[in-house]
Amino acid sequence: MEELFALKNIGLQKIIYEQEVEDDIEFNYAYTRDLLNKNILIKFYEELSDNSDTIQTTISAISITETTYCIFQLFIDDFMLQPIQAFRMVADIIEFIESRGAETILSDLEKISTNAGKFNINSQVSAIKEDVQTFNRVLEMANESLRNKDSGI
Repeated sequence: MEELFALKNIGLQKIIYEQEVEDDIEFNYAYTRDLLNKNILIKFYEELSDNSDTIQTTISAISITETTYCIFQLFIDDFMLQPIQAFRMVADIIEFIESRGAETILSDLEKISTNAGKFNINSQVSAIKEDVQTFNRVLEMANESLRNKDSGI
C-alpha cells in the first residue's frame, strides 16, 4: 500500500498496538509536509467491531494544539476497505486539508466529520494520554523520514 501513497507524496507510518485478548491492531498514519506544518495526521485502521465478528474501518484526522487534542472521525463502517479504497479516501481527505488555511482547518474538519472530540492535552485519562504520546511519536518519525528523504538517505 505504501507504493500507492508514495504516488501522491504521502508518507505512511505504521504503529502496532499489541492487545492481550484480541489480535494486534495496525494503525496507519498518513502525512504530507503540509499536514505536518498544520500539525495534522490522518489515522486509519481496521479492527473487530465490539459487538460482532465484523471488521470495522475507521479514518480520522487528529491534531494537537497548544492545549487541545482534537480527533475528527471522517469515516467509520463495518467492512474492510481494499487498499485502493483506503488510499483514495485518505488522499481525498489530505487534498481537502491541504486546500484549507491553517487558521480554519480545525473548524473545517469539524464540519465534515461524523464525530469530533476535543480534549485537554494534559488530561489524566489514560486513553487520551496514550493518544497524545503516540501522536507526538508519529510526528517525530514522520519529520525524521522527511529529513532523511531530503538528504537522500
